[in-house]
Amino acid sequence: MLNCGGCGLTNAPYEAACTSCRTPLQDQAAADAKRREWDALPPKLREEQEQAFVRMRASVEEHWKWLRRYRVTHAIIGALLVSLVMNGSAFFASPWSILVDFAIGAGAALLLNRFRGGSWIGFGLFVGAAVASVLLRAPFLDMSVYLQGFWFFTCFAVLGLAVSGYFMGMKLDYDHRDHFVTG
Repeated sequence: MLNCGGCGLTNAPYEAACTSCRTPLQDQAAADAKRREWDALPPKLREEQEQAFVRMRASVEEHWKWLRRYRVTHAIIGALLVSLVMNGSAFFASPWSILVDFAIGAGAALLLNRFRGGSWIGFGLFVGAAVASVLLRAPFLDMSVYLQGFWFFTCFAVLGLAVSGYFMGMKLDYDHRDHFVTG
């Protein structure tokens, strides 16, 4: 079994390139050798293995459809998450930043969806969203008041977004792994 590093599709072990995106998986000589081994398998075992690869490929493709179907939902969740957490940490001191945080959160969630999840990818994207929110909000806050103690709440907000991004990425990746294992 070969999983494509580019698109994640499960390919048969004798494929030289991904059947979906044509990313090279192995050199042609190795693919030919594995094809000969594959052809040497008993017909019943070979048929079972082919069916298993078809099920795995179908589960990955179904996961891709699921991600496309829920892309808007993920964007809304990311937008609400970043906006509420980051603005709540500053006690909504800069109301204009609610819309900016909506855009930042939606962008982070859409990127996470496009990358097909991943706990550390989600962590990085949402930490980046939190940092961008802080940097864009800082010039419009009364920094003397902010630095007297409100920065502490912002630190918890960044931590909360980091953990939320981690779990959101893990959920998207886990859904894929769950579909990948079951068939």
